[in-house]
This record gives sequence, structure tokens and C-alpha cells, in this order.
Amino acid sequence: MSAIDVHAQSLACLGQRDSVQACELLKLQTLQTLERLNTAIDGYNGGIGRDAVIETLAELGADDERWLAIALPLIEYGTPDDQRTVARMLSITAERTLAREDRGDGTVIADWSIGRRAWAAAAYALAADRIDGFAALSRSPIMRWAGESETAPLAQSQRLRHSLLLRDWRATVDQYLTWFGELPLRPKLALFDPILPGGHGDEADILLALVATNTKGGVTWTGRLHGRAVRRLGARLSDLEQRRALARALDVSEQDVADELDARYAGLVAAMRHELFRVHLPETISGAPPAP
Repeated sequence: MSAIDVHAQSLACLGQRDSVQACELLKLQTLQTLERLNTAIDGYNGGIGRDAVIETLAELGADDERWLAIALPLIEYGTPDDQRTVARMLSITAERTLAREDRGDGTVIADWSIGRRAWAAAAYALAADRIDGFAALSRSPIMRWAGESETAPLAQSQRLRHSLLLRDWRATVDQYLTWFGELPLRPKLALFDPILPGGHGDEADILLALVATNTKGGVTWTGRLHGRAVRRLGARLSDLEQRRALARALDVSEQDVADELDARYAGLVAAMRHELFRVHLPETISGAPPAP
């Protein structure tokens, strides 16, 4: 079944107020994706080279697209419990691939599969004004094996943000969003363009970096700082529900969310100042004028 057919099936379930069925479809697709992903990892040989890994990821692309075809309607139209199910499926995928002791270098394949689904879903959540869905995704635990099991929120997983396949730290997220923008499914997602400069793809990467950043010196860089995306993020503070969801994403009180965003943003811009030559950015997020 194509991703477009699966997307229509997910929408039909939600249209009939049967999100349970849509969640069950997502679980089934997660199991199918896991089976193929683990087969690819087991067949990985560190000596086969980057091109062969990219070819393997291209073959897995149809599974990732079908997963998104079910997950995105749940993010846009589902309940908070449905959104947490989407996030939990990413956590389960990590636990059954990245967290296994016998995975070795093959985890680079799982990182890429999980990462491109996560960034695509996060961008779509912002496009749908479902910051609650974004918060669920950004905080979903990602477990991996590094001599022992380590768990961190998705937003703080540096291997997802910067794949070992690529030397340029900016290129991973660029390729995630480009892949999403070129999927056959994408035209079915009305008024959504993940690679539009200053659009929701940029905004999602900025917000994921801010969620991972703290004001005590721990900064996560983003290669997609754009003034329009910053202003778009600032405008969300004027909406009560989005403001509350942003507070949950940052793990701060609703009263402190604007100050916290501004403090993290200031630290991010200061840390990246040598990368931002001729990039015109608002001084703060909370005081930024609305995006045109």
C-alpha cells in the first residue's frame, strides 16, 4: 500500500473519531519498519562505504514515508494521548535498534531513519499549530548503547542532529527536510513546505535547538537560523494554548516561558556569532515583530 493510501486511511479513521484504530495502524507500521531497519543494520559492514549506506537509506525511505503518513494526521487532529503514541513509537524504534549492544556502526542507519521522521513530524506539528505535539516529540526518550544504556530526550540527541555520515554539521537536518519535501506524500499535506526559507522546517530546527539548550553554557547549534522563523516562533507566545505548550516543551512555568526562550536564544546567537555573518536576526524572540 502506498503512503498516499495509508494517509487516506489514517484520515478516515480520525474522521470517524476512531483514533485508536489510527494508533494501531501506526504501531503495525512501526513494527514493519523496525523489521526492515534491523535487517539493514544486521547486514551493514563498516567497510561498504557512505554511498552504499545512502542507498540502503533510500530503500528504507518508503517505510519511513508510510510511517509519517499515519503519524502526521495523529499529530494534527489527534488528542495529546495520540501525539504521545507517535512519540513513543520513535522511542521504541530507538530502544530496539540504537540501544542494542550488538548494533555497532550500523546504528548510523537507525539514527538517520529516526532523525528524518522526527524532524519531519516536528516541522509538521508547528505547521499545524500543534505545539503540544511538538513538545511530545521533542521530549520523547531516545535510548542508545554507549558502553552502557544512555537515555536523553530526542531534542538533545546529537547523533540525530549530526549524522556520522556527514562532515558538515549543518547538512544532516538540511537533508532530512529536503527528503521530506520531495516525498510523493508531501503534496497531500496542504499549505506545508518544509524547505521554505524561514518556514516551519527552519522554525522546528530552531525550537528543537532551544529545547536542548540551557542557560548554563550548554548550547545546541542550529544551521537554520532565519529571521522570519524566529518571528514566527515569537508570535506563538500571544496564543494561550501555544504558550502553555511551549512552556511544557521547555519545562518551565507559563509565566517564565518568554524570558526562558529569550535567554536560550541569546545564548545560542552568542555561541554562533562567527557563523552568522550578514544574517539579520531579531534581538529577542518575545519582542520580535510578526513574520510577514
